[in-house]
Amino acid sequence: MKRFLLLFAAGFVAVLIQVTLFDYLPLGGLKPDLLLIVVLYIGFFLPSNEGGVLCFALGYVEDLFSGHLMGLFTLMRVVAWLAARLMSGMLNLKSVFAQTIFVAIYSIADYFILVAALRLFGGAEFPVPAPGNDLWRLALMNAAAAPLVITLLLRADRWLSRDQDRRSLDLLR
Repeated sequence: MKRFLLLFAAGFVAVLIQVTLFDYLPLGGLKPDLLLIVVLYIGFFLPSNEGGVLCFALGYVEDLFSGHLMGLFTLMRVVAWLAARLMSGMLNLKSVFAQTIFVAIYSIADYFILVAALRLFGGAEFPVPAPGNDLWRLALMNAAAAPLVITLLLRADRWLSRDQDRRSLDLLR
């Protein structure tokens, strides 16, 4: 339960940073998608029953803060979690480098999922962002942010599991 709450808090902080701090930084209108990185991390390491619920909740939180079509990011985060869950079963995505490469590749796929969802739920006349060079820059920004976010989450996860191991040993005495 503590791991669930830790990852929910990390995702919530990622959403807050995205909607507040990144709007004031001169990044040329682009900002790394920290929540996407957290969701992919959850897909890599959390069991299916916890991970699906957590990614659904984090997507809903992003929907509340984003102002887009309600349910858009909920759907996108669950799809991202599912993709990470499936790929972690097929590929060896245990190293931070492999996870960073996956984040970069999935960032491009995430754009196309966004366009498809906007077309499906918003209608044909709904404005869709054009990919251009921004798509590659976004993938590179996510890849640059991924090692930091993943390393912080791994350290927090290890600290939490080490703390739980110590307490379980104390109960045995």
